Order: sequence, then structure tokens, then C-alpha cells
Amino acid sequence: MAMASILSWGIMLHWKNKTQKSPQQTTFHCSQVYNPVFEEHKDSLEEGGVILKSIIRETPKSNTPTSLKTSFTNNNIFLLGDNLNALQFLNSNLKHAIDLVYIDPPFMKNVSFFRHVYFRGTQKDVPFKQKQYSDTWDLESYLQFLYERLVVIKDLMKDTGSIYVHLDEDAAHYVKVILDEIFGRENFRRQIIWNTASLNVAGFKGQIRDNYIYATGILLFYSKSDVYAFNPQFTPHAQEFIEKKYKYSDEKGRFRVTRRNNTIYLQEDPGEPITNIWNDILSFNYAKIASRESVFYPTQKPEALLERIILSSSNPGDTILDCFGGSGTTAAVAQRLERKWILCDANPHAIHTSSKRLQRIITKEETGTSSRLFQIWRSQETKNEIQKNGAKFHYVKNENKITVSFEDLNLSHPDEFPKLIELIKDHPKISLVDSIYFSFSSEELNESSFNIHYSDIPRKKKGLIHKSYQFLLPKGWRNIKYLTVLLYDIFGNAYTQFYNTET
Repeated sequence: MAMASILSWGIMLHWKNKTQKSPQQTTFHCSQVYNPVFEEHKDSLEEGGVILKSIIRETPKSNTPTSLKTSFTNNNIFLLGDNLNALQFLNSNLKHAIDLVYIDPPFMKNVSFFRHVYFRGTQKDVPFKQKQYSDTWDLESYLQFLYERLVVIKDLMKDTGSIYVHLDEDAAHYVKVILDEIFGRENFRRQIIWNTASLNVAGFKGQIRDNYIYATGILLFYSKSDVYAFNPQFTPHAQEFIEKKYKYSDEKGRFRVTRRNNTIYLQEDPGEPITNIWNDILSFNYAKIASRESVFYPTQKPEALLERIILSSSNPGDTILDCFGGSGTTAAVAQRLERKWILCDANPHAIHTSSKRLQRIITKEETGTSSRLFQIWRSQETKNEIQKNGAKFHYVKNENKITVSFEDLNLSHPDEFPKLIELIKDHPKISLVDSIYFSFSSEELNESSFNIHYSDIPRKKKGLIHKSYQFLLPKGWRNIKYLTVLLYDIFGNAYTQFYNTET
């Protein structure tokens, strides 16, 4: 049983086998680089294919970084692997570099979380439940898990940095004492209550018990020192308030007079200051948000929540860290708000989901033409997850035209899912394809990172890939010898096919 004791210098939480481990350093290697080179041409091939033209005339650069520190100068970073190892790796490369941390760790709910996998191109939804992670703990192991990571997170933060830890009632009060110990009780800034039921929407991770309906999320806000960034946020005044209070006007516009006889003009009034009770952000399982933002990942958080945190506690150009990356909401909002970001997760599907989400944002140029691109770094333990066989393509080269067409897919280990076999046999193989990527290089893939020069990511869950791709190579492309195709199926398995373009 965990016990708290107050010492003369502060608060400490004690539990069985509490230690501050120093795990063996794990090396991460850059495995993928988002480096778009091709764009879709207005003409199309038959049967839904696409013609692709290069947006550059010179040979695309082989973007294999020498170090994480060098890479982060111009690229944002995904780290795939255990997040304690990822944090240790970051600390050896980017110590004291983080301005803001947001984490949404397990809530100690003692349940498992699944995502619904949908077949593409079907007339009706045919979902298959796939486990993503387990949130099953005893109290001591849960506290140790978070303690080890929070200690390293503090070391990564700048002295002016801040951290938001997102929890619920089952764990927040224990974790607050740990945060008091690590960051100092004097650096506790606020407990924020996210009222997820303010619009009749229940919290996503919360469960209804035999008494009151759970309707709050808890965010514990700490800084590393007494000097930290904070930009007050406001909600616009209601129209009723404006009509009632702003009843005077002059050549400068409408204004109101306060009880202290101060004059406030409407155009200079930012609205009502945000308090630590957040009633105006919908929980993600609200239908309108889900239809726009959903990437079908369990425990996904709304962008409005992260937008408020990032706007409040960082400035453009700052670096944001989320080491429980999940669906990639933190990275998506940071990218849009022109912040640098680092995302970590041990679940390959989480990294792939987040990567697709960021590619869409960058492709739409929502952040402008000077958007930072990103790289995916893998730990040694996750390095060999791509299947060399299983995906079949038809490849043809004719002068400067290279055409690649999807033909077949044999799923990895379908025998592990007896129900899946029955579902698969009634669907064409193209409905099993989630996304497809192409990389051109002068080196073999095992010697360089996979550069995503073109990606086909269907916009909706029922959308299909183009299936056929014709690349028009510029005459200026020299030393291009290899084409590598990378395909992900709807269950998260990855397959690759390699071609020598000189033969």
C-alpha cells in the first residue's frame, strides 16, 4: 500500500521497491523521413490510377540524418519504442530543450482499449476490434511507471518549461504528490477540471458507477521554476452580454463603463478570462467532433483541448513534447500552431496513425509553405517489423515513366484471428489496404532511411487507394537507382517491395 510522508524539505510518496532506475541506454535510428517530392497531376490513369509529377527538378536528397540533434534542427520527431527509453535517448541528445510537456498517460482503469478496424470501400461498416493497449496495473507498479518517466521529463525541460499531466480521479491524487516531489510543491500552478459533461457528453475514459456519473477530466499544471510562459486565454462575450453592457458609442465605436468608471471599448475587450473549470470543450465522443477529427484511435482527445494548453503555455517556435502520443493530437495542433514537436509511443499503430494525420495537415498547407517536416525514429526492438513479402505489385518502366500497380496482399498471420478469416474472404484485397508510400533513392533501403516521396492515404475510412501510380521522372534526376514501395494494411501490418529502376 502506498503511503505519503511529509519530510522537512517537502513531500515524498513511498511505495514498495520505489527506485529511480537508470536503464541501459537504447539507441534509436531514423527509419522514415516525410520528404514529399511528387504531387498528383490533373490527368489520371484508367481505373482510378493517378499520374504523378515531381515538384523538384534535381535529384531528391538522401535524407539520412547523422544525429537526432541535427535532425531536430529542421524536422519534428516521432520516436517509436518504450517511452522511458525514448526519454533517455532524448535526454542524451536534447537535454533542457523542451518548453512544454503534455502527457495523457494510462489512467489506471484496469481495462484494455481497442480500436475498430474498418474494411475500405464497403457499402456498410464492417469493423473488426483490435487491441491497442492494456491499462491494467497494481498501484505500486503504476506509480513506479510514472515516477521513472517524470524524473527524466523534468531533466528534459527548460528552466522556464511547464507540464500538464492529464488524469482522472482514480490516479490524480497519487500522481500529484509525485509531481510535488519531483517539481516542487511551490511549482504547482493549477488543477484544471475539464467538464466533459457540460454539453451532455460523458468522459471517454470514465466509467459510470453505482452513484454519480463521472464527468470530469483532471489536468495537473506544474512549472519547472517560478518563471514560465503563460498567455491568458479568453472566451468571447455572449451576444446578450454585448447588447446589455455595450450600450454607448462614440467615434471610436461601442463601449461600456465599469463600476469604477473605466471605459472599455468592444474592439479592445478580449472576452471572459478562462478559469480552471473548462466547460466549453466537447469530449471527443461528441458526434460532430468525431466526424471531423476522428482517426479511429481509442482515448483520442479533441484538438480544442490541446489548442488551449499550447496557446496558454507556449509561444510560436517553442518545443512541445508528448511521450504518450496516441492518436497524435498534440503533434497535429503543435504543427498547426507553428510549434516544434516530439512525439513518443510504443505502439506502432499509434505512430502510423499520427504520421498519416500529420501528412494530411502538411499537404493541406495549413501551416504554410515553410512547414517543418518530420522523421520517424525506431528503437532497435521495433526495427524489424516490416514484412519483406506479402504485398504484390506490377512494375513497368518505359523511359522516364515508372508505373506501379497494386495486385495482391497476403495478410501476416491471419490465423491469429479466426473471425478475421471469415470476414476477409468476402472482400477484395484492395479493401484491406490502409495506405501506400513510395521512396526513390540512390542507395538500398537497408543503408538509408525510407523517404516518403509520395503517399496515398485515403481521406475517409471507406475510401480506397488509387491502386495504380505513374511517376513521371524529370530528366535532371541522376543517380536514382531504386524504388521502394511500402504498404500498410488496415490492421497495421507493414509490407515492402524493392525495385532496381536501372533494370
